[in-house]
Amino acid sequence: MRVREGIKFIFTAAILFSIVHIEQGLASHEISQTETDGFKYHKISNPIEALHYSQMWYFNFIDIENDLSGVVGVGVLNPDQRLLPIGQTSTMVGIVRAPQEGDSFYIWDRIYGPKKRGQFFASKTFEPRLRLQLINPSLAIKVISKDQYRLRGSMQDEQRIVSFNLTYSRVKGPLGAGWIPWKNIELPKILGVLDARVTYTMQMPNALVNGTMTISDLHSHTQKKYTIQNARGYHDGYYGSASLIPTFKWDWLNYQQDDLAIQMLNPHGPIYKCSETNAICTPGNLRVVVNEGAFEFLKNEISIQYNEMKVDPEFPSVPYPTDTSITAIDKDGNRLELRWKAKQYIKVFYNPPKPLKNLPTFEIVADMTGNFFSSKTGLTYPIAGFGWADYSDNPK
Repeated sequence: MRVREGIKFIFTAAILFSIVHIEQGLASHEISQTETDGFKYHKISNPIEALHYSQMWYFNFIDIENDLSGVVGVGVLNPDQRLLPIGQTSTMVGIVRAPQEGDSFYIWDRIYGPKKRGQFFASKTFEPRLRLQLINPSLAIKVISKDQYRLRGSMQDEQRIVSFNLTYSRVKGPLGAGWIPWKNIELPKILGVLDARVTYTMQMPNALVNGTMTISDLHSHTQKKYTIQNARGYHDGYYGSASLIPTFKWDWLNYQQDDLAIQMLNPHGPIYKCSETNAICTPGNLRVVVNEGAFEFLKNEISIQYNEMKVDPEFPSVPYPTDTSITAIDKDGNRLELRWKAKQYIKVFYNPPKPLKNLPTFEIVADMTGNFFSSKTGLTYPIAGFGWADYSDNPK
């Protein structure tokens, strides 16, 4: 395996599997950019921790009018390349669109060395400034205000170039409030030796997205430009030490409508004990937000049932769900009944060194239906619309 592929595996595996004493569900105060998107690497003094430190900034949107959905991510691993020269920064873009618009796909852009001049910068505060708050050769983020970000970038592979200029504006009120569902979550030790902890943040879990996205086909020499107006969007991220070996089966989703939003982060394993107690440390959170406030359900209150599984011919050993039912009930009687059915999907996968097998993540645009009942008010909120669902599992 080429060195570049090995580095890319480490980085991409860290992105997927790190988003995983336990401190969950912090949402009691306004969450600042410094707490979430601010670059935290300067707080790492231990060179061993620095070696597997990573941070990621993730964005998605669903544009019903154009039948276009997209994800954009940028990340960094071992920025100062301490101990080993494996530090890197990279970006990705994924496009899910109607068949008549063209195929759905994802692009991993070039890998850059974060220590080289002009190839990576991230602000410690991510507060509104004249200068850009994150810079990578393929993408830049400007923080216009605490409630508005602008993403500009261009990524390409052998077949396509995707360019975009997108503004994310937070939805006002409780529906757009940030959330830190996992803070300093303890992961299984890396290689059984190295401590690993990660904080997962949602700075802007509910946003409206405006701007443009252009897809150029280098083979057919065609170009399609989309104007995006008030599409539903989402932004989260993580930072911390990262497990470099894929271990988690994962269910994730985000959904928004005018009077309700849902976010779920639910790794299925491994089940392991906290280092200082006998408590189970594998986290699982689901949050429903309505105008009256937020309702958080923890792992033992969430039930997930796969009604239908299908097989992608490229990964026959990893069936993925196309029809899933989720039920969540807390001790106060608040209850979510949600069912999603896949509409379209892309698969994001990695090239790990042998004997490890390629591990796909299925990023699914799904039709979501159901209802949420609030025992506090006695109100029932119908759910109907499109959202994102992610699923991953280890190859058999």
